[in-house]
Amino acid sequence: MYRLSQPAAPLAAYIENYWFVEGSAQAPLDLTVDVFVDARADLIFNFGAPYSRARLGEHPRSHKDSNLDAQRIHPIRIEQKGAVHVEGVRFHTAGLSPFVAAPIHIHTWTDRIVPITEVFGESILALERELRAAGADLGAKTQLLDRYFLQRLRVTPAQQLLLRLKARVESADGLLRIDDLCDFGGISI
Repeated sequence: MYRLSQPAAPLAAYIENYWFVEGSAQAPLDLTVDVFVDARADLIFNFGAPYSRARLGEHPRSHKDSNLDAQRIHPIRIEQKGAVHVEGVRFHTAGLSPFVAAPIHIHTWTDRIVPITEVFGESILALERELRAAGADLGAKTQLLDRYFLQRLRVTPAQQLLLRLKARVESADGLLRIDDLCDFGGISI
């Protein structure tokens, strides 16, 4: 079963949704999902069967632990079978950075599976335990995720500028010149 919940209003500019996929030994799932390039990242809490992830056309790798599936520049295929229990956070493009203390450089995590503690520090392990303990209670899980991300939310002036530039690009319908974007952001080429 696939379910979604929405983040608290102050998080909505950064987090698209929280998502949950659950099967069981009695009701196993056989999932195949193709994910195309979308410049977004997913925080994945895996409490069930391992899953495989591969760039399309390449050999898959198995993942059993929770991780950050950082922004993708190549399409991928995810396959998972059996007692699936995965919970995730889908970040908007450029939405991850307000929750991470260190600056994010595009080459650091792009197209990588990164351990959750490398991204969020040891505090993420308490959230992982609380999510597991919440069972199937979608409301409780949403509250746990909201509380964690609201506590971590720190938007720097550089991130505010990036989000304004992103919004400008997204609203331009492809008719935006680079120098106009630079003028809009008060920056130079």
